[in-house]
Amino acid sequence: MFRRKTPTVRVGDRFVKLDDSPGRVWVVVDVWIPSVGLPHALVKDEGHGQETRIISVSTLVDRRFCSPLQSS
Repeated sequence: MFRRKTPTVRVGDRFVKLDDSPGRVWVVVDVWIPSVGLPHALVKDEGHGQETRIISVSTLVDRRFCSPLQSS
C-alpha cells in the first residue's frame, strides 16, 4: 500500500504568504485533520491579531505559496 508522507506544521510555526503584504506574518494556532482527511491549519495574523484563515498544510509548506520563518 502506498502511503504519502504528510508534511507537518506545529502550533507556533510562522509563515509569510508570498503574495501577501510585505512584513505580514501568519502564525499557526491550530492544526487538525477534517473528515476529508487533508490536514489543515488555522493561522492568525501576527501583527494585527484580528484576521484568521484556514489553509491546507500542504499549501502552507509549499514554497510556491508560503515561506517558513525561523522561530524566535
